Amino acid sequence: MVRVSVCHSVRNSIKAACTRLVPCRNVGVEDVVPQLALAAKQVHCSDGRLDLTSPSWQLDCITLLSCIDWAARALKMPIESRKYREEFTINYRALFPDMGSRHYRVDIFEAALQWNCTRWVNGERFDLAVETAQSAEGLQSAWAALNSSLAEWGADSHAKIKGGATTKLREVLSAFDVAWAHFEHKYIIELIDIEAAARGLVLAAVKEEQQLKELERSQATGTEGEAQLRSQRSQFLARLSRLNSAANLSWKGHHDRGAEVLEMALEALKESDCSKNASSSHNAQVERVVMHVLANGVVEAFEKVRGYIHEVSSSIDSVHPHLCNNDGLVSQMSTWTDSWELASRFMEPAPLLKAVCEVIGAIHTSRRFIPSFATMFEECDVELFLVLPRMVWLWFLTDPDQHIELMRRLVPHHLDCQLEPPARDEQLDAFTRSFHRLMKALVDTLSDHGVDKLCRATEAKQRAWEVLVARVVAGPSVMQNTSLKSLTEAAAANKTSRFDVDTGVDIEIASAAAALESFVYELERWSIELQRHRPEYWCQCSSVLVRCLAKEKELGTVELPSVPQPSPPTSAAVCPPASIIAVDAAAGIFSSWWA
Repeated sequence: MVRVSVCHSVRNSIKAACTRLVPCRNVGVEDVVPQLALAAKQVHCSDGRLDLTSPSWQLDCITLLSCIDWAARALKMPIESRKYREEFTINYRALFPDMGSRHYRVDIFEAALQWNCTRWVNGERFDLAVETAQSAEGLQSAWAALNSSLAEWGADSHAKIKGGATTKLREVLSAFDVAWAHFEHKYIIELIDIEAAARGLVLAAVKEEQQLKELERSQATGTEGEAQLRSQRSQFLARLSRLNSAANLSWKGHHDRGAEVLEMALEALKESDCSKNASSSHNAQVERVVMHVLANGVVEAFEKVRGYIHEVSSSIDSVHPHLCNNDGLVSQMSTWTDSWELASRFMEPAPLLKAVCEVIGAIHTSRRFIPSFATMFEECDVELFLVLPRMVWLWFLTDPDQHIELMRRLVPHHLDCQLEPPARDEQLDAFTRSFHRLMKALVDTLSDHGVDKLCRATEAKQRAWEVLVARVVAGPSVMQNTSLKSLTEAAAANKTSRFDVDTGVDIEIASAAAALESFVYELERWSIELQRHRPEYWCQCSSVLVRCLAKEKELGTVELPSVPQPSPPTSAAVCPPASIIAVDAAAGIFSSWWA
């Protein structure tokens, strides 16, 4: 802190002294040298090379270069021509607003003293010309001569600075200015060429996009026209792939199937539009929604990338040569990459697509009879993302052998994927048995062993499933007696409870409630593991689920399977109304365990 304060004070004194000297007509070497020597002394150098580890090196360099400029002006020295700056691009001309001034910049000085003939831009190597390296060496020599003279004069007393010092100071300052101008010219022209090559990736994409637009405007039809469009889209996407690898640093270098996925998405949208008004089963509706959501994401991202490329073509000089520093480009590339990765992962293979459709259909069915679950979707509640992994597990547990495709990708460490179908490990097998024991206990608790067994058994299964799903949606954070209360109400509604206000809770109900609570806590552990084991895959999966489930109207009404009709009641027992049986049938799509 003390060192920085001292440097700041020195800089202010040097600036004040030089500012006073510039307007003076007769300025001698004895007036200029002390200020130059003091400024040079502030810059930490080792063998003429800047010490970049110094915390104030940049400010010290600014002070030194400003002092050199002030000294040259005070001594009324001529300026080496800077007419070459007219060749610079608009971006570089903005760095030198006064074409006729010396305008010594720290970054130019640093480049010369810390010379490196190699530049890396967007993963490509560029070697600077030999002439530029020689001009850098020239500036280094000029600086070394100036620094040496200043060190020699700074060591003498004020009275000894005389004789040929003025002439020598003019010579070293003039040589420094000439060497600076030569290096600045060569170096920046090379940087402009490198930047043009770096922007060439964008220009190539612009050219391909324009050709694609011309083909689309020509409205080419028939097999030949479609083939031309596919070929041009493929060429444009090949350019985008190279652009993506340079701009999108978060891209992990996955195999780029952009063209293949785009064609698959376009075909899926065509089929979706053709079958939109056709009557179909609920499963077909769900699959159409999933395919449409994934395909539409790919096409929308592709069109946004095209829009960006078209827009940037009119302001190519504003594109940063290090493409990763262009926020708009990086954003578009990231969106495009995410969309085709998501589509390529879930649109195929067919077994995985079927599994995703089934879990979406199952969750869609469940929210129709669990109002709190439906509300989470309507309000975009953050708790929805805690409930989704629980519901995926319930879907899997209802039929583990048939619902294996999605889980083998989410929790492969619990499955022996070398076998077909994959075998569950001991932990997952125990969890599956725990689920089926719970379901049996719930159904037994809510079943009526009296007359009209078919009617009561059907209603008991439906009630048991509602209680389980509602409790899972609520999560483990709710009050401990929630399961007991839900089961008591369900048993009372089903007329199977032996609950008596005077004697307390039925032991069988209390036991089932305790089992339900235990399962909910066990399920939560598995839910967290599902989210954390392969977080990237789970985030993609949950994104697909939420985006598809948001299309509630398109998913349609659940197609109800036929339900065996009970015989007419022969006693006071009352069958559940038709609406109850309908919900029971709808729940059957999720809970095949009762079959």
